[in-house]
Amino acid sequence: MNTATPGSGTVTLSPPQPTDGYAAGDNVTLTAEAAPGYLFSRWEGDVTSSQENTALVMMNGNKSVTAVFNPTV
Repeated sequence: MNTATPGSGTVTLSPPQPTDGYAAGDNVTLTAEAAPGYLFSRWEGDVTSSQENTALVMMNGNKSVTAVFNPTV
């Protein structure tokens, strides 16, 4: 699983594993946390959502997910 965070924030994977440590069928919870002065905007890539800062991904191949953060100003 590859994750990216344009803007300013972090993505936490649960359960934590190296990006190549997940097996087919594993469920991974992604949690986006914005840095001060930013808000979570949406997920892009293999997860698409604009409402929740958490997302569930079932590993059934390589995944690429981006958490987008926007400034609050």
